[in-house]
Amino acid sequence: GGAMGALVDLFDFALVRQAVSVEVQIDVAELFNFFSDADATKDAIGERFMEPLADLVARPQQHFALHRELCSNLIALVKCSKANKLRLPCYSPVVQALVTTTDFFLQLQCVELLYRVSRQHPRLLDKVQAELPEMLFTGIRALPNSADLFDRMCDLVTAWNRTRTPRLVMDFAVEHVDVADERYTAKTTVFFSPKIFMLLLPNTAANNVSVEYTTIRSVKMRTSDGGLCIRLREPPASIADKLEIGSEGKDCIVLKFTDAARQEFRDSKIRQWIYEMTEQARQASSNSAAKMLLSTGRKSLDVAAGGSSGGRTSARNSGGAGGDRSADGKGVAYHSHNHRVASATSMVLASQQIASQD
Repeated sequence: GGAMGALVDLFDFALVRQAVSVEVQIDVAELFNFFSDADATKDAIGERFMEPLADLVARPQQHFALHRELCSNLIALVKCSKANKLRLPCYSPVVQALVTTTDFFLQLQCVELLYRVSRQHPRLLDKVQAELPEMLFTGIRALPNSADLFDRMCDLVTAWNRTRTPRLVMDFAVEHVDVADERYTAKTTVFFSPKIFMLLLPNTAANNVSVEYTTIRSVKMRTSDGGLCIRLREPPASIADKLEIGSEGKDCIVLKFTDAARQEFRDSKIRQWIYEMTEQARQASSNSAAKMLLSTGRKSLDVAAGGSSGGRTSARNSGGAGGDRSADGKGVAYHSHNHRVASATSMVLASQQIASQD
């Protein structure tokens, strides 16, 4: 019908062709998650979108939050739907995402998806056995349908990451975590990869805190208690209400490692990863500022010359591609999987852009 046709157009324009900003792409993926999770629509959505969703999950060089939201759609689609579990003739794209990503949370999602499908249809997992590392293949088969499934998946993925060379997902035991003035005393684990780190906060609303290195202001190992103090330029969405950016002591996350984890962290390449990403962000910010100054200078010349065509060019530059690049340069906060309907502004923007292509 007309509604499905509109969703197809939106999916193609925003997610396949990526003709909107990363932030809008994530909003669109969240919108689809709303339909993927609803009993009344999930089978129809699965029939039309499961294969392209799987292909997008495997597409490299996307923002980590977008990858997660796309995979969340697939998980929602196969939950309580026998038909959707059989929609994909082969789960190779999901396996490809699992073995190539360095995002621990996305690895967990891929394992969960393969587990949910293989419980009822073991042959679907057999089809990708050659592509899956043996540890993961046997581990997924052995996962229990019990309350500790999440913990068991974490153990499996962590153990597998430790066998990989080079190690690009590193886990560290943490005795407690301070988020500004609030302390979380439950022992947990933090996972560092080349672009982000992810912290599990058990028994909290923000059970998954993911921080991009490009949003980090500084990293320092404190001599007083050995805590790793990470000051932020931008807060992750899941704990934004707890941080005061720019206020020293209230704009940081402090990780209190165990003694063994602290030494392993010191010996690792993680600080080099963080430095490289923050330097890239600084350079991008400098380039953006230089372009803005250049654009401002051109506008001044246009006004002084009184040229009408120059004025039109300046207006186009300030609201067109240049504006898009500036928006894309900002860090995109990861939205937790709460299936919220995407923002009205993002949807209006996307629909207007689709209409302009017709």
